[in-house]
Amino acid sequence: MHTKTGPRAGYTHSLSQLTKLAFSTIVVAAAVAANAAPATATGTIQGRVLDAENGLYLPNAHVTIKGTSLEAYTDNSGFYTINNVPSGADKIEVTYTGIKTLTTEVDLAPGGTANVDLTMNANKVKRSSNGTIMLDPYTVAANRFKNAAQIAINEEKNSINIKDVISVKSFGVIPSGNVGELVKFIPGVQIDYGAYGGAQAGYSDNTASGVSIRGFGPEDTAITIDGMPVSNATPGSLTNQVGLDMLSINNASRVEVIKEATPDMPNNSIGGQINLVTKSAFEYAKPTYNYQVLFNFNSLDRSLSKTVGPVNRKTYKVTPGLTFSLAYPVTKTFGFTVTGSAQREFDHTYRAQPQWTYEPYKSKIDNRTIVLDQNGNPASESNPVLNRFEITDTPRMVDTTSGNVKFDWKPSPSQQITANFQYSTYNSTEAQRRLDIRPWADIGSSWGADYTTGSNTTKNNKSTVDMTVTTLDKIGSTKNGYLRYNLDKSGWKIDASGSISISNGRYADQENGHYSGMDLQMTPIQVSFANIKNGIPGLVSVIDKATGQPIDFTQLQNWKVSNLYAQSGDANNRNTIGLYQVNIARSLDFLPFLGSNSLTIKTGFRRDTNKDEKWGLGSGFKQDLNPGLTFNATDVLDTSYVGQSPGYGFPVQQWASTYKLYELNQAQNLFYTPTDGGDAVGNYNSWAYQQKSLTITKDAYYAMLTGSFFHNRLTFVGGARIENQKREGRGPFTNSNWNYAVNPDGTRYRDQFYQTGVTFDGSKMTRTNADGSTTTITNFLSDPALLARMSAAGVVFPSQLLGSKNTSVASAQRYLIANHPINLSAHGKASPSLSTAFKLTNKIRLQLAWSRSFGLPNLEDSNQGILSGNGAFTVNEYNVAAADGTLGQIKVANPALQPEVSDNWDFQTSYYTDNGGKLSIDYYTKSVTNQVESFTTYSNDPMFATIMNAIGLDPTAYQDWTVVTSANSPTKQKTSGVEASAQQNFSFLGGWGRHFQAFASYTVNSLGTPSAPTPQVVTTPDGTKVTITPSVSTITLRANHFGSAGLQFATDHFSAQIRGTYRNRNEIQRATDPTNGDVIRQIQPAETRIDVEAEYRFKKHYTVFISGRDVFNAERKIVLQDDLNLLPAYAKTYDLRRFGVTWTVGLNATF
Repeated sequence: MHTKTGPRAGYTHSLSQLTKLAFSTIVVAAAVAANAAPATATGTIQGRVLDAENGLYLPNAHVTIKGTSLEAYTDNSGFYTINNVPSGADKIEVTYTGIKTLTTEVDLAPGGTANVDLTMNANKVKRSSNGTIMLDPYTVAANRFKNAAQIAINEEKNSINIKDVISVKSFGVIPSGNVGELVKFIPGVQIDYGAYGGAQAGYSDNTASGVSIRGFGPEDTAITIDGMPVSNATPGSLTNQVGLDMLSINNASRVEVIKEATPDMPNNSIGGQINLVTKSAFEYAKPTYNYQVLFNFNSLDRSLSKTVGPVNRKTYKVTPGLTFSLAYPVTKTFGFTVTGSAQREFDHTYRAQPQWTYEPYKSKIDNRTIVLDQNGNPASESNPVLNRFEITDTPRMVDTTSGNVKFDWKPSPSQQITANFQYSTYNSTEAQRRLDIRPWADIGSSWGADYTTGSNTTKNNKSTVDMTVTTLDKIGSTKNGYLRYNLDKSGWKIDASGSISISNGRYADQENGHYSGMDLQMTPIQVSFANIKNGIPGLVSVIDKATGQPIDFTQLQNWKVSNLYAQSGDANNRNTIGLYQVNIARSLDFLPFLGSNSLTIKTGFRRDTNKDEKWGLGSGFKQDLNPGLTFNATDVLDTSYVGQSPGYGFPVQQWASTYKLYELNQAQNLFYTPTDGGDAVGNYNSWAYQQKSLTITKDAYYAMLTGSFFHNRLTFVGGARIENQKREGRGPFTNSNWNYAVNPDGTRYRDQFYQTGVTFDGSKMTRTNADGSTTTITNFLSDPALLARMSAAGVVFPSQLLGSKNTSVASAQRYLIANHPINLSAHGKASPSLSTAFKLTNKIRLQLAWSRSFGLPNLEDSNQGILSGNGAFTVNEYNVAAADGTLGQIKVANPALQPEVSDNWDFQTSYYTDNGGKLSIDYYTKSVTNQVESFTTYSNDPMFATIMNAIGLDPTAYQDWTVVTSANSPTKQKTSGVEASAQQNFSFLGGWGRHFQAFASYTVNSLGTPSAPTPQVVTTPDGTKVTITPSVSTITLRANHFGSAGLQFATDHFSAQIRGTYRNRNEIQRATDPTNGDVIRQIQPAETRIDVEAEYRFKKHYTVFISGRDVFNAERKIVLQDDLNLLPAYAKTYDLRRFGVTWTVGLNATF
C-alpha cells in the first residue's frame, strides 16, 4: 500500500524534478566542458601535505594558488588536486591551524600536471643524509595534545556545515575504548549509562551505552564508521539505538559529531549524528607501530589474587588487555592498516531502592480501618512509612575484542579504492543477587523517621522477604565491511560504495552451565526495619511464621525455594544493514560568468536495507520439577560467592546459585519441559512474544549545489533529499476469536439461533429456539443442526472441545498467533537544507544553517511503535454491540507511522587564535512536529483503513469497529540551546606555557511546552458525535545545563591531564498525590565526573601510563522532591548506586 497524498506527493514530485534537473545539468555540463575552449592555457597541480613534526599527512589543509581564487582542501590522507591553474610561475600557499603558513613556487607547463608535495614545520626537524625526516619521539610526545587539537579545530574551521571534531589522541587512554567516554566532552553531548532498549542484563550502570545530542536521546543518534551505517543487536528487544558496547575507537583516527547534515548525508538524527573516521596508511609518512599492554581494575576490588565472583568461580579482578595498531604505507599509492584489541574488565554495582508509602491506606484485616502509627497518625507525605527495601549486588566481567583491516590503493593520482573490514566481539558474565524486604504496615504496626515495625497479625499477613538470583551471559559480535571507489579528475568527482554490517546478540544460560534465574522466599509473620538512615535500614529483623522466633535471613538454610522450576532466558537478536550508493559531482568552473567564483553540482542515490530480527525461548521459559522429586535451598547454596555483603552496611549474605541448580539437575534429572498445562502455555507465550522481525528498505536521492564567492570568503552548500521506505515485518497477534466459530472472511459466525456466536471451549452460549425460548449450551458438538449449518457456511471447527487458553497449548496457539505479517510502503517528506559560512576576517568565521531532519519511530513499543509490544496486538470482537454501536476493538501499533520532523536553525560564530585555539558560540532552534500520539478512532476515519491494510486485515470486514493505535500528531514542540566552547594552547605565554592546553564547553538547552493536541470529533456507529483528545509523546526531559572542561600538560618525558563533565539536576518523571494535589518529582541531582591520566616516557619508544575514570565516584542517586515541601528529608532517597572507580595502568610502545 502506498500513502501518497496531499503535501507528500508534492514534495516527492518536486524533489524528483530537482534531482532530474541536477542530473541533466551534469550531463549538459559534461558536454559544454568538453567543447569549451579555455581562455588561457592551464594545468593541474597535485600532491600531499605533510607535518614534519609528527610525521602525519594533514587532512583538510587549505591549499591555494596565490593571486587567484583557486583552492583545494586535502582529503583524509593529505592529498590535494587543483585544476585549471594558469600555466607558468605559480605560488602555492598552504595554511593549517596552529602551523606557520607555507609558501612555495612551481613552474607549470601548459596542459601539464605538476606534483608538488608540501612539508610544513620542516625547519623543526632533522633529516638523515638521504633527506628522510627523522622524527623525535620526545618532541612528538611534548606536542601530542596540541597536535590533536589542531587536527580537530582545523577540520571544524574548513567545514561548511556545523560539526564538532575530536581526535582520538586528544585524551590518551580511553578505558575500554568506549567512544562515549571520548565524545562526552563535546558541546551539546550527554552520555547515557546502563541498560537500554529493555535489556535484562549485560550492562553496568557506570558504562556508557548511548549518546544524546542537543537533548535528543540515543535512539535519535545515528552512528556511522566512515559514513557507513553500523548495526546493533540488543538481546530481547528491537531498538533504533546503536549501543556503544560493540564499538571500539582503537581503529579510529578521529570522531565527528555532525549537527547539521548536508543533502548527501542521511538526515534521520534530529539532534545530530556521530561518524568514526578510521585510520588510513596514507596518513603516515612511514610505517608506524603501536603496542599497548594494560591492566584494568576497579577500586572496589584491587586484589592481585583471585577473589570470589562474579559467578561460580574465583577470578582475577585486575584484568589484562592488549591493543596494537600498524599503519604501513607500502608505497605512495598503496598501504594498509591493521588494528586489534582484547580486554577484560571487571565492574561492580551496588544498588539500594527504598520505597516509602505516602498515602493513607485501609487495613487489609477488616478492609475499613485506616492504618495509624503509634502516635495515631495515618501515612501521609509528611508521615511516610518505609514499607519496602530492595538491595542488589551485581558483579560483572566483560571480555571484548576488536580487529580492523583497511586497504588503501591509488591506481592513479585521480583514483582511490578503499576496502575496510572490522570485527568485534562482546561477552559479559554477571549475576544480579537481590533481596526484596517488605514489612506489612497494618494494624499493630508503627513507624517513624528511623524505623518501621511491621504488623504481626496472622490474618492476611503480607510481610515478605524474597531473594532473586539472575545470571545471564550476554554474547555479541559485529562485522562491518565496505568497499569504496573515488574518482577526482577534470572537474568530476564520482564515488561509489557498498557496505554490510551484521550484529548478533544473545543471552545464554544452559550452554554455559547455569539457568537464568531462580527465586527463594522466607515465611515471616513480622518484618521490621531499624536504624534507618538515608532510606537504608541499619538493621532488619524477621520473625518466623512457624516458630514465632527471630530468624536469620543471611543464612540460606532459613529460606525455601518459592517456585520449584528452572528458568531459562534464551533470547537472540540479529541486525543486518546493507547499503550501496553512488554520488556524482561536477564542477561548473568552465562557465565564464562565474569569474573567480565557483559552483559544483552534485546528485546521488542510496539504498539502505535494515533488517531486525529476534527469536528464542524468551525470558519467561521454564522447566518443571519432575513429580515425586524435590530439593531444598541448601542444595543450591552458592559455595563460590561467599563472605560478601550486598553493600550499604548489610551483613554478609548467603545466596542461591543457578550454577548449582543446573548441576543438581544434571545429576538428578530434576526438571522436564512440560508439553501441556499452564507452564507449557507460559513457555509457548514466551516463545511467541520473542518471534519478531522488521525489514525497512529505504531509497534516498538528493540534489545539491556547493559554491564559494567573494574570493572564497562566502561558501555554501544547499539542496534537498528525500527518503522513501518499505516496511515488512512480523510479530505476535492476539486473536480474540480463538474460541469462536469464524466465517472464511474472519468474522464470527452467527445465525438466527446463535446470535452472539458459537464457542468451541465449553463456555456458555445462548441458543434461541424456534418458539422464542432460550437454552444455555456449553458443548457445540451436541447440536447436529448447528454443525450442518456451519459446514455449509464453510466454517472449520474442531472435533472436540478446546481447552482453556491458559492451560492448553493447542488453545494458546489459536489465541496467540506468532509471526503475523505487517507490510507497508510510504513516501517521506523532502528535507531541504542550506549551510553557509562567511569569513568575516582571517580569525572570525560566521556559519548559518537551516535544515530539516527526522526522528525514526520506535521499532517495538506497545501501540506507539512500528511493531506492537508483547501482548499489545489484540482483536476483540464483542459478544453484544457496545452502547455506541461498536462491534469490537483492535489494539495495535501503527506500521504507517512517519518519522518525526524537525525544522532546524543554527548559527555559530567562531574565533580562531594565532596559536591554534578556538572560541565559539552556537545558537540553535528546533521545531519538532509529527510526534507520536495515542488515540482511539472509528472505522469511518480514513486512518482506520490505512492501519487495517498495513496489518493485513480487510477494513471492510471491520465496519463499526474501533482501533486503539498511534499516529503522527500535528502538534509542535520547540527546543533551543546555546553551546559555548573554548580550546587553547598556552604557548603565547612562552616558556612553560607551551606545555599547557585547556578546553571548556557549556551548553544550555531550553525545552518548550508542546502545543496542545487537537481534539478530533468522530461519529460513532449509532450516530453520536464523540470528541477524542489524543495523548502525545513529547521530547524526553534531560539535564538542560551541562558542560565539560580539562587541563592538559605535556613535556618530552611526562604528560598529565584532568578532565571532567558536569550536568545540572534533571527531572526524570513526576506523579501527583491524589489526596492533596502535591506533585512529587523524581530528580537526578547535579553531578560531576572527573577523569585523570598521567604518562611517563622512560625510554625513547616506551611509556608507562595510568588512567582513571570518574575518580571521585560520587554516589549516583535519584531523590524525591515535592512542590509543597511536605516530604521529610529522611524520606527523599529513591535510588542509590555505587560503582567504584575504573583504573587502567600499562605500558605503551611506539615505533
